[in-house]
Order: sequence, then C-alpha cells, then structure tokens
Amino acid sequence: MVAGTLPCEHGSVEGEVLSQVRPTAADYDSVGRLVKHLVDLVGSVVRSAGFDSFTVSVEGSVAKDTWLKGEVDVDVFVWFSRDVCKRSIEVFVEKVAPLFASRGFLVELRHAQHPYLRVLVEGFWVEVVPGCLYTGGRPLTAVDRTRLHTRYVVSSLSPPQRDEVRLLKSFMKGVGVYGAELAVGGFSGYAAELLVVKYGCFRRVVCSAAGWRPPVILYVEDGLRDAVKRLMGKYPSSLVFMPDPVDPSRNVAASVTPRSLGVFVLASRMYCRSPSIKFFHVHGCKASDSVYSSYLGERIENMVLVELVFKERVAPDNMWGMAERARKVASGLLKSHGFIVVNSSTFCDPSSLRCAMLVELQERVRRGLQAREGPFAWDAVQADRFISKYLELEAVGPWIDHDGRLRVLVKPPYTSADELLSAKLAQGLPRSLKNRLDSVLVHTGLNAIDAARRLSRQWFRENIVLKPCWIG
Repeated sequence: MVAGTLPCEHGSVEGEVLSQVRPTAADYDSVGRLVKHLVDLVGSVVRSAGFDSFTVSVEGSVAKDTWLKGEVDVDVFVWFSRDVCKRSIEVFVEKVAPLFASRGFLVELRHAQHPYLRVLVEGFWVEVVPGCLYTGGRPLTAVDRTRLHTRYVVSSLSPPQRDEVRLLKSFMKGVGVYGAELAVGGFSGYAAELLVVKYGCFRRVVCSAAGWRPPVILYVEDGLRDAVKRLMGKYPSSLVFMPDPVDPSRNVAASVTPRSLGVFVLASRMYCRSPSIKFFHVHGCKASDSVYSSYLGERIENMVLVELVFKERVAPDNMWGMAERARKVASGLLKSHGFIVVNSSTFCDPSSLRCAMLVELQERVRRGLQAREGPFAWDAVQADRFISKYLELEAVGPWIDHDGRLRVLVKPPYTSADELLSAKLAQGLPRSLKNRLDSVLVHTGLNAIDAARRLSRQWFRENIVLKPCWIG
C-alpha cells in the first residue's frame, strides 16, 4: 500500500488527544494578546538600544498555528536589512540585554550561530533573535530562512492539517523523539510540519514511518528529488534525508540520531497495529518508587553514576554535547578494560551546572583472573611482543590454545568500574571539556540511584525501567 492510499482518518484515540492539544478560542485570544504585547515590547526595547532600521515578527509554531494547547513557545525575530545586518547582530545582545534587565525581566544569553536572548515575559520564556531579511541568494545567517519556513508551512497546510501536526507533535513528544536539540536528537517542529505536508495527515505519517529503513529519503515536492543526492554527500552521517523546500542544500532531518529513528519507527509500527493514548505526551507515564524498586534488585550493585560539575554556566546544547562526549569516552574506557556496558545515558541540568552519566554494567566488580587473547603463534613479531609483555607481569601463561593463538590469564589493573573511572576518565576527556569542570564525582550502587533520582525523576525512571510505556 503506497503512502497516498493509507487511511487518513481519526479514531477515538486521535479524537481524545485532539480534545487536549487543540487550543480553544480563549487560548487563541490570550496568545494573541501576548503576541501583540511582545511585538510592542521588543520593538520598544530595540529602539531604545539605538537601532532604527528593523522590523519585528513572531515566528515558529504560534505564527504557523501548529502550537499545542498549554505549550506556547514564542519566537520573536528582529530583522535587519542586509546592508546593516552583520554589524547590528554583532552588538545586538550587549545593547539589548541590559535594557530588558533594567525593565525587570529575567534575561538569559544563548548561542546558536550567533548570540540571542531568552526573556521571561508574563511567565513565558520568549526567544528574541536578531536576523537578516532574506532577499534571495545565500543566507547571511542560519536564521534567515525562518520567515520563509513560516510562509511555506502556512501556505502548505490547510486548517484541518494543522491539527494533524498537533497529533504528530504530541506523538513524537510521547515517545521521546521531538526536538532537534542534542538532548533529544529527534525531529524538529518544522520537520513534523513538513511530514504532514508530505503525507497529508498524522495517520499516514506514522503508518508510512512504520516501514522506514535507513537511509530514509523524504521530499515534500517532486522537484526536490535531485537534492537528496547532494544532501547524502553533504551529510554523510545522516540516516534521514529531507531537503528543506526553501533551501534544498539543508537537511531538515540531519539531527535525527539512530536511537530516535529506531524509536519513531518502532512506535509508529506498534501504534498502527494498536492505537492507544499511551503513545502521546498527554498520557504521561507515572509510577511510584515501589514500582521502580521491582526493576532494580541485583542491578543496583552494577550501577555507576558519574557527575560532571561545571565551573560556570554553559549553553544547554553545548553542555549536552560535552556530556555525550564524556559518555562515549567513559563507555570506551570501560569496554577497553573488559567491562560489559549494558546501558548508558546522559542528563544535564544547566541551572545547577551539572551533567551526569548513568552506566549500568553486567558486572561492576570483576573477581578472579581475566583471559587475554594474543596473536597466532606463527605471527613472529606480534607473538614475541606478546610473550615479552606478559613474562614481565604476574600472569598464568602464556600458552598456545587449540586454535594456535597465544593466551594468558592476568589480574586486571582495575577490578571495579568505579575505580577505573575515578582514575582514568578525567585523563581521557578533551581539554575543552576538562577545563570547564570543577569536579568529577563517581557514585555507585544506592548512591548512584539516589543521585539519578535527585537530578531527574523522569531520567531515573527511563533508565531503571528501560522499557518505554508505549511498548506495553
């Protein structure tokens, strides 16, 4: 069955979800007032900062009418003409941030291709982003396409299809693949909107995704077919290729990791077989600590949590990127010393300057001697080197096994994973990360469990239960 002939309908599950994620008339009124207030406020502050040639617009899901009830993320863009744009962007943050602060607003500095601001207004975090008006040709900054994205989605989706986007976003949130940031490695809101543009409705998206295998090729217009080949050369590590219809040289799905792709495909397949509200974020997934304890048992002793404490605030995406790098270093170190890693995961809390890696091992403490396999006895240079090495150490052997290889039994230099990580992890971290750290703390057993729960109960649950709610 091809995508165009898949059913495009709402069952009782989709109807129930829509009743919770579709904004009401009162929601639209309150958001409309907020948007007007924000445009006026930002315009006033930017003018007070000395800028006199700009326009202000609201972009993102609010402008496209694909936002979810109760989840208003307002992106306010300050657009400068191309002739003054670069100069204006260079000084925008340093001129505008103090003025917001002087008016009593909480302000955070963030970085993408260039700095921008997050401002807390009436209980909502608002991103205030400078950009260059796009007049064709090569964009001056990464955000220059934003207005074109808004126009494309608004012109391509009918009002009923905006509800289909809401269903897809809720589904992606529910299974944990919504968001292009490093913390998720999933699908952006724009990617979700384009998927509905391509397939027409939520049900067609997920029932098509149920059969995806990498590389996944997606294009919303036939004219973008040739762009896929160029994207494959430009993004060699990507698994999903979706040319941006407003800039075909950009892969909208470049952020999707193998894990997120696998989760989305499996969840889509299971949903199409048996629809349930448990796949959507409005359902939630709650369990008491007594339920968690039933999943722990003997596993407690094989848990290690490494806490990274930063010296100063780091942009969230940078922090997650450094934590993920540290997780890979830790996993590689453990594996190289013979420890079997069952599962590993990262979590960051930028407000507390802390990231953590929770590692579950098959055995945290190894007892007895460990086998080491050497080269074949007839590989003269390697065999002689192997023999010389282990004759100098406390070892049983070397001997030649039935397959003709040299083997030994040795006492490992580190008998516990936490001992190894305490001694070696910091040395293996890249200098750019190491210089930002105040301390590296290693917890084991119950202390690791308590630390994980303290950092994030949701993250704790995911790594203890392991099985997602939607699997059963």
